[in-house]
Amino acid sequence: MEGINGDRHKEILVVATGPEPGLHWLGVVAWWFGHGALLCVARSEGEAGWLASYGYPPLLQDLDGDGSKEIVIMTDTGHMRFLAPVVYEWDGRTYTASDLYVIPPRLRPTLTCE
Repeated sequence: MEGINGDRHKEILVVATGPEPGLHWLGVVAWWFGHGALLCVARSEGEAGWLASYGYPPLLQDLDGDGSKEIVIMTDTGHMRFLAPVVYEWDGRTYTASDLYVIPPRLRPTLTCE
């Protein structure tokens, strides 16, 4: 089995919940230079390396067929607890927010935004 980022090495997924109901955390640990390291996620909010998903656990799936799995989380938009999906793609060094949009709950990829 390939690793989630397409490098053929298995990663360890660390999932935690809380402190509020419906909040899920995902950390991806990879083997780097002889020790485990939390893979980076490029974003401005939250704890470095951890992704928070509201209401639904994070989903890992190869949505665009490139051999690496994207991470889909649900974010709170602040508008009456309306949740919106955010897709993170592996760029070779870090997981970065993608233009790929998915429609919950089926999480099918649709057109990308320019």
